[in-house]
Amino acid sequence: MGEKVPLAITKNFISLFSDSGKVILQIEAPLRKDYLDNEFYSELPEGIKLTFFDGNGKVLAHLTADYALIRGSGMFIQGNVKMNSDKNGLLTTESLVWNSEKKEITTIDAVTIRQERKVIIGQGLWAKQD
Repeated sequence: MGEKVPLAITKNFISLFSDSGKVILQIEAPLRKDYLDNEFYSELPEGIKLTFFDGNGKVLAHLTADYALIRGSGMFIQGNVKMNSDKNGLLTTESLVWNSEKKEITTIDAVTIRQERKVIIGQGLWAKQD
């Protein structure tokens, strides 16, 4: 059996998500491949950039990674994952799972969080997205 063929391929993909008419998330990727296997899912094999907004247009955080898989309300993100916010500093890890319904991020991988005056190093993480 050969490689799975995507239903659609999008180059220079940008998508905005809103709540009550206000943009809360922007997703950017150089390449998006959509598939249908028991359910619809998207693969972003050449990297991803997420920008989170507060609903008033203020950027809350940026997340970048080398790869992402979007399925339902979840997103599996891996490879050189970096999440940066003024409030929480810079988080780096090898993979994250983001659940947009629960508004939380998790990982079992090693995590480093660099803040203004401290560095936190640990294994695994559960946190609210904000």
